[in-house]
Amino acid sequence: MDGLKNSRVNGRLLELALASAGHHAIPGYPPKREIVSSGFGPRPLQGTRWITVAGGRDPNPERDGIPDMRHAAAWLKEQGAVVLDRIEDPDEGHGALVHNPKNAQRVLDLFLNENH
Repeated sequence: MDGLKNSRVNGRLLELALASAGHHAIPGYPPKREIVSSGFGPRPLQGTRWITVAGGRDPNPERDGIPDMRHAAAWLKEQGAVVLDRIEDPDEGHGALVHNPKNAQRVLDLFLNENH
């Protein structure tokens, strides 16, 4: 996961989480297990804001690619999170966020527009 979290711009606290590797399909993945079991408290993702990013040529599509990130977005919503956008780049592999400047710009634009 990448994130623009706890950043300050002109004195304002800005928060946004980016998921670019889901691991949603891995049973018992430790962070997910802790969230589901309330190890981080009740509904720790409630109200958090997310963008998911995936490439169509990811070598592990069921773990990190578009199929998994779609599952991750649905799961985040079930946990009370807000998924602001899903970036699905069919021409990129793993690292679609940083390998395609247009994807990174889309995230930055969304981040800045959400925090006016």
